[in-house]
Amino acid sequence: MDVDTETSQGETIAGGPTTTSLVTPCEPNQLQDYFDKLLPLVLGAESSDLANSLWSVSDTTDKLKRFINDPQVNVIFFTKRRDDKKEEDEQATFTYSYICTQEITYNSNNVASVAFIKHVPTLDGSRAIQTQIQLINLPGPASSDSGSTGISPYEALHSYIHLAVAPYFDAYARARERDANEGLINIGGKKHDDSKIDIPMVKKKITELELSLLLSQQNVEIPEISLNIHPVVQKTVEECREKGKRVTVDMIENQALLTDSTFLNKLQADVNGWIKEIKKVTKLSRDPASGTAIQEINFWLSMEKALEGIDEQLKGDHIELTLGILRHAKRYHTTVSFIADTGLKESKEKVNKYNQLMKDFPLDELLSAPDVNKIKESLDIIFTHLKKLRLSTYPIKKALVLVEAISRDLNDQLLRVLGNRGLMYMEYEDFEKIMSGAEDVFKTWDENIKEFKDIARDVTRKRSDKFIPIKISPAHDKLQERVAFVRNFRKQHEQLHPTIVKVINSMEEVKLAYESVKDIDVLDVSIEGTEIWMQAENAYNECVSRVENQRCLF
Repeated sequence: MDVDTETSQGETIAGGPTTTSLVTPCEPNQLQDYFDKLLPLVLGAESSDLANSLWSVSDTTDKLKRFINDPQVNVIFFTKRRDDKKEEDEQATFTYSYICTQEITYNSNNVASVAFIKHVPTLDGSRAIQTQIQLINLPGPASSDSGSTGISPYEALHSYIHLAVAPYFDAYARARERDANEGLINIGGKKHDDSKIDIPMVKKKITELELSLLLSQQNVEIPEISLNIHPVVQKTVEECREKGKRVTVDMIENQALLTDSTFLNKLQADVNGWIKEIKKVTKLSRDPASGTAIQEINFWLSMEKALEGIDEQLKGDHIELTLGILRHAKRYHTTVSFIADTGLKESKEKVNKYNQLMKDFPLDELLSAPDVNKIKESLDIIFTHLKKLRLSTYPIKKALVLVEAISRDLNDQLLRVLGNRGLMYMEYEDFEKIMSGAEDVFKTWDENIKEFKDIARDVTRKRSDKFIPIKISPAHDKLQERVAFVRNFRKQHEQLHPTIVKVINSMEEVKLAYESVKDIDVLDVSIEGTEIWMQAENAYNECVSRVENQRCLF
């Protein structure tokens, strides 16, 4: 009986026999030759180093065979690893070795890894290898030329998602949308029914991943404190826990130590050291102008966790026993003021009140907004949340700077959504829709800012704070001006058509003039970007003036 069967390349043959292999597997030496040519390019490898460290290892060929033939082995990794220097060779240059693995490892000496991903069950020896695999470069901790820490995994993965994966999927989604009337999309010679694919949801998940990787780079590190514990205290606590007994001063094995001034002085020095360590955290603060809005938010949330962690440490047996010994020796000047000297209580109270504003701050709504309508909605959500400023003690001066940081995020997100260079290629109806939506975003900002300023003034009065001017300088001002200008420019261009149709060749000339503005980043408001725009606009205006002069002759 004939049935549908699947070849080793994953293709179905109607009516084929149930056992068929149409593939002649690639030979290991073919694959090795391919990698020999490619690895010097993608890993900066020397052929001699590959020969000495990679191809000289006996199991490398076995790994290549498994990659070629085993449908379950879909990836193989090649890693460039920096060799450790010997102490006597500190001035010597770094040397490198290369390894082949089927699982990636993360090592401080890894310069980079390249993953070769097989998208067929078996590599076909009759086909070009590059048509059957794809590769991705993964930088390692030792990727810097100087030998210092290179790009972080968060940075690397974010750049892949932001610059390659998301644009790739967006391009596919746009192509699918253009062909939506057919119901089926032809990709790679095959018909794919996309009716069950929720493209907006996929795009949302990609955006969320991109945002998560971005935010992971923007956490402000709170220093970890190290509280030195005396060995006698450490030993006593461990013995009490083993015996299941309560930790008290009486449990110290050598009771003579309780009156030993050398021992007591060491404990007192330890406590003074704890105070200095804890102050590294309790005295921390930051200027919201020095980074992004999410960094400011994450800083205070991280501070709360750090202070809670310190508080838990201070309630531990080691700390309590140390202070108990000093109290027993009547060294009260150290123990009585210990908590006050650390500033822990005051810092916890301040941070907890600040975080009435920072907790659940909906900035993600803006940073992940996929279109201008969602950006507009996100602003309403954010400014509604900012009304919690009435409940928090977060300083008004900081709040104003935080809002300016949110404006920078708004500016960046608008640039991502508007698509920069694609604007002038859009059909006018689509262009007008998106630019109108952008201007609605700016109006929403202006309306919310007006209300926010009123709240800021009211809170300042109720707190009896020193007067400060309630002023916000939005980072998106220049973009707002450019959007309005470009929208008006395009509108005038569209209106030009009816006035010149009677002039021979004029329409073609105007179209040619419009080409000068199509291929530039019309939303680049930098000095250089503005100069490029002005040059393109002048070229366009000169052409239009010539056409207008010709029209006057008719």
